[in-house]
Amino acid sequence: MPDPTLILNATAAAGIVAAVVMLLLGVWPARKAAAGPPEAPLRRSPFATLAEVLAVGGGMGIGCWWLGVLPKLPPVEDQDRLLLVLLPAAGIVEILAVVLQRRPWFGRILRLLLALPIPFLLLFGSGWIPSTWTPGGDPSAPSTWTPQEAQRNLLGLGVLLAAVWGLLIWAAQRAGGFVVPAAIGLISAAAGVTIMLSGYASGGMTGLPFASVAAGVLLVCLLFARRHSMTGLVGVGTVLLFGLLMAGRFFGELTTTNFALLIAAPVLCGLIALPPVRNLKPPVRFIVVLVACLLPAAAAVGLAHHSFAAETEESSAYSAASSDSDAPAFNAGPSQSQSARPSAAADSEPAAASSSPRDPGADEPSSPGNTDKTGSPDKKRPLTDPGEEPK
Repeated sequence: MPDPTLILNATAAAGIVAAVVMLLLGVWPARKAAAGPPEAPLRRSPFATLAEVLAVGGGMGIGCWWLGVLPKLPPVEDQDRLLLVLLPAAGIVEILAVVLQRRPWFGRILRLLLALPIPFLLLFGSGWIPSTWTPGGDPSAPSTWTPQEAQRNLLGLGVLLAAVWGLLIWAAQRAGGFVVPAAIGLISAAAGVTIMLSGYASGGMTGLPFASVAAGVLLVCLLFARRHSMTGLVGVGTVLLFGLLMAGRFFGELTTTNFALLIAAPVLCGLIALPPVRNLKPPVRFIVVLVACLLPAAAAVGLAHHSFAAETEESSAYSAASSDSDAPAFNAGPSQSQSARPSAAADSEPAAASSSPRDPGADEPSSPGNTDKTGSPDKKRPLTDPGEEPK
């Protein structure tokens, strides 16, 4: 497991950078655009959304650099594509959606067009995708999915991402929508820990700085722009969370149950618009929805920790058994000590023979033909000088 101190330092640095960027670039346009009664839907500003995207990018960049998981160019692996291509693309989509917010269908279409190919882009070049789908791939190379299975699974994952993304953007614009970025940040941290416990440490660490980034941006907005809808951070965070879960499920050992729990956790943010929760006071509503979202995430972390502990105990027991079998036996019984004496005496004979100055040929072992049935040298045949010619 990674160093906890390193993770805490990287997470703190990411949150500070994100808060500073949002404070310097996004507070004034967010306060100017977001005015209205407390229970009215939250508003969005293109410049404030741009500041959110830049804050997420700066915070994630510092956090990943601190953790040593910076993406590589060209983006060959799934994490490289997620950080360098997909997250910036999600930010651009949210900025365009705010610019053209008088046409809401435009933002929905852009999110759908980006969400559908994301599963394919994350799995491109891996053993899950048929090799014929890769330029220059070997047609005879085996793949986990058949072409029909790949089409069905990738389409289903893309539709799932589009549905969750659209629901969270809708919930973030409701009254009390600040609970959505808070939930996304905490669920991303829970997903990161779960993936790390599932055997993909570098992939899981990517989700930890985002929790601090979301906290920093949310704190600035709560202090200075409470009427601003944080759709930029929510959109980027949704794509990041889905990318983490894809990496853990297909390149780690994240179980299907934990994948379902973590992808269902942010969906519970939709409770904010239901009548029983909608009628509560804002602080109570925030706590109720946040706790409801964290319950599935906490269950996923608990299941992953239980599996990790069981595997660790099994590995420790196997190592102990192996070391015990290789160690010498102490307090041996009489039969064991007596059976061990001849071997010790036999081992001491060559040493005694070689200690006295004798003919080197005398120390050489006798040939197999000069031994009797008991394994001792045949006394009936006298030893001859090796240099003597046979008569």
